[in-house]
Amino acid sequence: MTLNYNDSHWTNLALSRRSPLKAIVFDYHLLGIGLAWSDCRNVISSLGPAAREAFLDAYGPTLPEERILDDPLSVLLTLQEATTRPTLPRWAMPCVDKARSGGLLASLDRARALL
Repeated sequence: MTLNYNDSHWTNLALSRRSPLKAIVFDYHLLGIGLAWSDCRNVISSLGPAAREAFLDAYGPTLPEERILDDPLSVLLTLQEATTRPTLPRWAMPCVDKARSGGLLASLDRARALL
């Protein structure tokens, strides 16, 4: 378990104007305890291939089991957050599709097999 930011998006990042460059994240309303891979997935979802690879190299290894557990959890948490909105956000549609297609059930079965 790790302290997860859970809201990684470039709009929540402030950069210094002078060298050495410094960065700070803000908007902590989704801060919580979770799997290290969950935080990695959240960050890399908005990165291009080169930045994704650089981030994962800098972050270090995560447990393969965390990816299996995160798969259904991320879908369920995304859907839960989406249902708090007046209309279903576009960013939730891949998770809706995964639930409708049976992909969510399959990932739940894989996660359950670990327990």
